Amino acid sequence: MTARRVLSSLLLAGATLSLLALAGWSLAGVVQQLPRVRTAGQWIETLAQTALGVLSVGVVLTVWLARAWSGAIRRAWAASFALVAGLSALVWGPPMLLPALAFTAGALAVAWLLGWALRVATRAAPPRETLVGPAA
Repeated sequence: MTARRVLSSLLLAGATLSLLALAGWSLAGVVQQLPRVRTAGQWIETLAQTALGVLSVGVVLTVWLARAWSGAIRRAWAASFALVAGLSALVWGPPMLLPALAFTAGALAVAWLLGWALRVATRAAPPRETLVGPAA
């Protein structure tokens, strides 16, 4: 096994575990906050958080299935991640604009990092050479 394959496997495992953990935390959070939703902003944030959980699983699934959808699913996931991060600081408790902007920027950075890891991990490996010639 080459170093590139090891790196790809580690990146894919890390991104997959991160996305599945995010899906679990997001959907568990929805269940906890549903009884406390009072405002339109809280409803929007709760719906976006539900979308984040579902799309997190969707990103993982499109690594192996329906790869043609992976770009659209990843972009929708990143948008929902940033929306949830920013809105949570505005609609739950006193509105805090600077933390909301910081949370949004952090979520976009994490989304970019996970997207990069998935792109590197799923990039087609170059053809292998064997002792007798190119691999079949």
